[in-house]
Amino acid sequence: MILEDYGWDSWFDAQYKSLNMHLNVGRVVGNAEIYKVVCEGGVIDAGISHRLFYSTSSDSELPVSGDWVLIISDESESGYSIYDLLPRRSFLVLADQDNPDQQIPAAANVDYILAAIPSGDSSYLSFVENLSDISHDWGAEPLFLFYGKAGNGEKADVEKTAGGAGVIFVDSLDDAGLSGLKELLSPRKTYAVTGVNDRDVLVIINYLIDGKIFDDGEYNRNTADDDTDNDLSKCDLHLLTNSAMLLSTPLPGGIGFYTGIDDHNGNNEGDDFGDIIGIAGLCRFNDCRHINEPGCAVLEALDGGDLDYDHYKKFLKVLRKDAGRIPAAEQGEVKKQKKIIALKSERNPDL
Repeated sequence: MILEDYGWDSWFDAQYKSLNMHLNVGRVVGNAEIYKVVCEGGVIDAGISHRLFYSTSSDSELPVSGDWVLIISDESESGYSIYDLLPRRSFLVLADQDNPDQQIPAAANVDYILAAIPSGDSSYLSFVENLSDISHDWGAEPLFLFYGKAGNGEKADVEKTAGGAGVIFVDSLDDAGLSGLKELLSPRKTYAVTGVNDRDVLVIINYLIDGKIFDDGEYNRNTADDDTDNDLSKCDLHLLTNSAMLLSTPLPGGIGFYTGIDDHNGNNEGDDFGDIIGIAGLCRFNDCRHINEPGCAVLEALDGGDLDYDHYKKFLKVLRKDAGRIPAAEQGEVKKQKKIIALKSERNPDL
């Protein structure tokens, strides 16, 4: 295995050398009951060292797919453990749809968010705007894939809305439409896929990995007939034939996830939250999230029956992208820099 093929570059090399640890390094390509890590010698199984487990204070500090990690040999069942993480260049953190106050770590060191959007509906331009902001918040670049027949006017509107982000137009999500997509992805860069339609997202992922279109919306990727635990076909992060890398797990999608627009039963009508915004101006704190803060005027209006609960919940969904993604990422990096300082002073790493 050549680490450069999996995205190792001068930035990660500088982070590694600054630690002065002289440990083996690898990239997490699978994250299930045990981690699968690509190292120079091949793919290994690794657990989390006791040191890492007891030194973290949140899930965001534990490895996720895409992380670069330090590996040590030990007496665990797999023979290897993850000693620590290298600093992340990007970190995808999703708000929990059931609890906007919580974040779910999704992936690390993703370079591009490939967003699949059908042509022919101008309402999806809000998806482009919001996803651009969210991608940059994560530390990644947006890349938009519009599929279906699009006129010159629509193409111009899309490119204008996307700003400087890349935009790819294909006529259809079939062999003819997707045949050239893989070659447009940059080698040694990592891509995660999302989109308006979950099934279409899976079609794109499956085609990029296997070169095949599946039927009936089921995710039936053909994996190699290999009984070994190190089978890369079972991993989350796949090296494509053009040397680009792709996360096989799609990011949550749907127009509502990135815009807050209710798309149930095809309804893309947004709610007017002017009443809540006016009430929010009376909150004690300027950065109030309207969830459990003292002096929250929105919660007081809710308790007093002056605000409809369903209306309030929809308002929170609109605020999900601001529900801690950037603070969570920044907090994680601050903690990581503190851990780097501690690591530099250690001479004999062990469990």
